[in-house]
Amino acid sequence: MEKVIDRHLNEKSGSKGKRFVLWIILPLLLVLIIGLAVMSISGINIFEKAEELSINIPFLPKQTDEAENRIESSELIALQGQIKDQESQMDELKSTILEKDQSIAELQQEIEQQSLIIEELREVQEDNKREFNEIVSTFESMSAKNAAPILIEMDEFVALQILSRVDEETLASILENMPPADAARFAQSLTVFIPTE
Repeated sequence: MEKVIDRHLNEKSGSKGKRFVLWIILPLLLVLIIGLAVMSISGINIFEKAEELSINIPFLPKQTDEAENRIESSELIALQGQIKDQESQMDELKSTILEKDQSIAELQQEIEQQSLIIEELREVQEDNKREFNEIVSTFESMSAKNAAPILIEMDEFVALQILSRVDEETLASILENMPPADAARFAQSLTVFIPTE
């Protein structure tokens, strides 16, 4: 009879364990699985939430602090590397800018020099024009008899320039006092040299 009682007690205690598993642990597991599925579907990262909650647990901060320190130190090293890269890029850009500034300064100096040369050439041209006009005036004031032999002996291009600038009356007088061959040559050249209006 003792065996029957022991067996009956074992069955009751086994049935209490079964009841505990069936009524408490299985529903909790089912609720936990459904909760995880719902959170995953809604886009909540369960592991991040668990990490956030583990920060509040008093005996875990040392472990998370060490892990965070490792992560922060590796991030710090990466950021320092990026800073060095950016600083080297900035140095390269600064040197490029300095080179460009120097070339711009050189070009501006060259432009100023060219402007001075152009200005000097304009002044020389004005002086030459003034002197040439004085020469033309001199030939206009000379007698045609004296001007004709001088023009024949001059460079033909210069003589043609002078003849093209004198007034028509003086030109006619000078050509009259030239030998016919020279007068014909100058007259023919003047028709090409002086543009028709």
